[in-house]
Amino acid sequence: VKNNRPLASRRSARTRDRNMAGENSSQAFDSLVQAISGAVGGFVSASTLYPLDVVKTRMQAGHRGTYTEIAQHVAKENGVIGLWKGFQYVGFSSAYEKLCYFYVYSFCLDIYNRRCGAIGTAANLALGYCVDWAHKPITYPVDTITNMIKVENIGFYDAFQQLSRGGVGAFYRGLSAHTIGALKPAVQFAVYERIKQMTLSGQTTPLSAFQAFVLGALARATADTIMYPARTVKTRKQSALRAATPGTEFTSEEIKENQRIVSMSALACLFHVYRKDGIGAVYRGVEMEVGRGVLSAGLMLMIKESLASTVRDTLLVLLKRLGAT
Repeated sequence: VKNNRPLASRRSARTRDRNMAGENSSQAFDSLVQAISGAVGGFVSASTLYPLDVVKTRMQAGHRGTYTEIAQHVAKENGVIGLWKGFQYVGFSSAYEKLCYFYVYSFCLDIYNRRCGAIGTAANLALGYCVDWAHKPITYPVDTITNMIKVENIGFYDAFQQLSRGGVGAFYRGLSAHTIGALKPAVQFAVYERIKQMTLSGQTTPLSAFQAFVLGALARATADTIMYPARTVKTRKQSALRAATPGTEFTSEEIKENQRIVSMSALACLFHVYRKDGIGAVYRGVEMEVGRGVLSAGLMLMIKESLASTVRDTLLVLLKRLGAT
């Protein structure tokens, strides 16, 4: 009997290891499903609503005029198609961002729920904040380039060349503002998960496409309203980079002003905008951002929730075929 105990113990340990491996494999698979669904939703929503993003970005950068006037000005420069100039970079950047975010977020969330129970609001915010930084080393330079394309109406290569003159740091200009701005997706998805749980607790069926759209829209509207000033600061610092370069079409006073903005911290830049132009400048374009964000998040999450089962079935078929070979 004594000799059988170590054998039984080893068998029990192997069983636990297999179970843990199975759980981890299941977690990774579920996270991949969420990531791919979110990436497709992110690409479609970002590409579809890109013209609204162009107008909003120009307003944040300080361009004067109403939404319609700015849109008409862009269309007059390059035709209606000019409103979609650079959309492919934003689309793929959004897809990569959502792929990383949803994979890491859903994987970590699943582990937390298994080991600690339902996640609280504070822990969910902390998780979302940390996860949002995971993709920034790659997606932030693309965001800087596309902001320059939208504001200055130049091509990708020209924007890349101009930024290159300032070194690697130029591609990450305004990143300090994202220290606060990273809370936006954290707030958005924390609110979404909480109201999703509340909705599902009162029904026996999964979220419908319409429910996912409405819940995603509500979550995004909340996050955008709270975090909009950080986005304004980031856009101001990014757009000030080119205007701070001597030899451009800007006056010497404008160059000095923009050089000051480039050298400011995120908080100092926020107070500078407030002192110079008032609270209206801090929230300039917020209606467009909330409107675009509501449609974007609602569309993205509607596509994500609708595609999840299709992506799951497709991946299972692929895995079976790979296993057969």
